[in-house]
Amino acid sequence: MLALKMHKRYYIGMTTRKLFFIVFMAFFAISGSFAQFEFSKREWNEQTLVPADSFVYDDLSDIASECGMVTLANSAPLPVGEIRQAMSGIDPEKLSPASRARYERIEEYLASEYYSAGSGVLNVGVKARAAFEVTGRSNNSIARDWDYMHKYNAQAPIVEVPVFISVSDYVTIESDLRVSENYWSINESSNWTNIPIGGEISGLDFLWPKTAYMSAGVPINGKYAFNFQLGRGSMEIGTPMLDSVVLSDDMEAQAYATLSFFSPAIVYNASVIQLETKKYFYLHRVAFRPFRWMSFSVMEGTLANAELDLKF
Repeated sequence: MLALKMHKRYYIGMTTRKLFFIVFMAFFAISGSFAQFEFSKREWNEQTLVPADSFVYDDLSDIASECGMVTLANSAPLPVGEIRQAMSGIDPEKLSPASRARYERIEEYLASEYYSAGSGVLNVGVKARAAFEVTGRSNNSIARDWDYMHKYNAQAPIVEVPVFISVSDYVTIESDLRVSENYWSINESSNWTNIPIGGEISGLDFLWPKTAYMSAGVPINGKYAFNFQLGRGSMEIGTPMLDSVVLSDDMEAQAYATLSFFSPAIVYNASVIQLETKKYFYLHRVAFRPFRWMSFSVMEGTLANAELDLKF
């Protein structure tokens, strides 16, 4: 019994020393990271996710078609680094004036800047936006449908403040804080602005953030990349003219985890998507591009009405 007590004391002592050492090293690392603290403008790093409803995916698909090639960057959301890799096979000098303008628009978007404070390794930043919209109708009985409120026609929030935390080019954490109208308020026929000031239905959208995620990845030789995403937001596969029957960005604010590998010839994705408290969608997808002008993909999915089960 005495030996057992001595052993327990020794174990507790070792645990305390290890914990103190870990805390000390973490404090030292963070202090060193902020040793050259500064305020500046920074571009999105390679792991920042491009939202599923962004114009980037449609523009990139159309530009690639003009070049006689297909792109494997056709699932969303994707990190900035993977989209840049997909664009590396396109020569903008050979594009038509219209496609060159769209190519430059993508480049400008991927180089978006935000105000940050940090050391260059660890940074915290925001990119505030404000928008005021007015909608006119020839007849007040005309209500807006879902197509009017989605993607390119989506009503902008009156105030949106995405908050970023980044670690070099390897990790990005983002959450979009916003003030916007909810679905029912937008759909009121008497509503003509994006100010959530009530009406027949309380106007403020309380389901925020719409997008929040942690994206971590490792680029390899500028051609390959591993990425892991854990977040909440819209997802989509493919760039169909109609909504995807597999996974569509019409379904907002879903919780998901995705592990992916990207290369010029092969892309692999494994996703777990939570639809309800005990309903999960497990999806595996492999896409191949044996030639510049041809690609094919294989998908396998399971919808389980049960708690999370990693055997899928």
